[in-house]
Amino acid sequence: MLAATFEELVAINRWVQGESSTELRSLLDRWQGRLEVLIDLLLDLVRQARGTSGDVEAALGPSAVRPMRTAVVLLRKGLHEEIASKLRRAPELDREDACRLLLHLLRVADERRRALYGLESCDHWWHRDLGDPAVVAVLRAAAADGSL
Repeated sequence: MLAATFEELVAINRWVQGESSTELRSLLDRWQGRLEVLIDLLLDLVRQARGTSGDVEAALGPSAVRPMRTAVVLLRKGLHEEIASKLRRAPELDREDACRLLLHLLRVADERRRALYGLESCDHWWHRDLGDPAVVAVLRAAAADGSL
């Protein structure tokens, strides 16, 4: 999935589930300088969570990105490739805003889907309890042997 390691995906999804942000901060520090790739990754995850441009409003407050920033204006228009392309080419500060907003957008979309459908009907690994080290160990082993 778009140049992310399993551990990076776990860090993102642990944060989405409300776990520690320490791992996420470390992840974002490692991705500094490759924000355009992180934008693609986060957009892909938001799309998988069935995020919508309407979810941007709910993600704005927690993201602390100002409403008139470029990333907000663009993401309100949609989550399609043309928007992704504009975000990738934006100045670094705008790309940082986009990443922060996309993370919160992912959380909003995931929470909405959990509320609507629950987790019983979902078998995606990222919806498992990533705060449980035993669950993560099983998933890590599955990822290592290619069965995830």
